[in-house]
Amino acid sequence: MEDFRLFILPNCPYCRRVLAWQEELLAAQPLYRPLAPRIVDEGRQKELTQGFDYYYVPCYFLDGEKLAEGVLSREQVEEVFRRAWAALYPGVPAPSFPGRKS
Repeated sequence: MEDFRLFILPNCPYCRRVLAWQEELLAAQPLYRPLAPRIVDEGRQKELTQGFDYYYVPCYFLDGEKLAEGVLSREQVEEVFRRAWAALYPGVPAPSFPGRKS
């Protein structure tokens, strides 16, 4: 895994919700903390969005591949982290989030 990004706009309610869920998930399962994506403010860091094909925020990319975009559920955010884990640790089962099935 070379590049894990989350594109956001600070005033976007869906982005704020995803960021809150992400923090909750990272607190609940600290093994995922090293995988935390680079947060890119689309409005202020436009140069970091070049070459990425997306329409809506929030939007997760892993090594140039779009993982999730737009209005996301908590389960979709969990799945993004499981996919990032699989990219970084191939063949190693992803840790589960407490209270959830993997």
